[in-house]
Amino acid sequence: MVQEALTNAIKHATGRPTRVTVHHRAGHIDIEVTTDGSALVEGPAVPSGGRGLDGLRRRIQMLNGELSAGARPGGGFSDRALIPFRSTA
Repeated sequence: MVQEALTNAIKHATGRPTRVTVHHRAGHIDIEVTTDGSALVEGPAVPSGGRGLDGLRRRIQMLNGELSAGARPGGGFSDRALIPFRSTA
């Protein structure tokens, strides 16, 4: 999730501040990657491999997780995944 979101930030918002937050919560992991502002370049700075958010969404669904991704108010983009887990402790 983090790798895909950071790759997208490089492709679509080169040079913009990007933050990764990971929270371990009861029963799930909450991951969010946010990028400020809009892209600095016309089109992707890096060629696309074609998997993007659809592929990421499918991989997270295989873990019974959820992905939300979209534009942020005031500019930028956010990817957020909630991935459940069972404790073995």
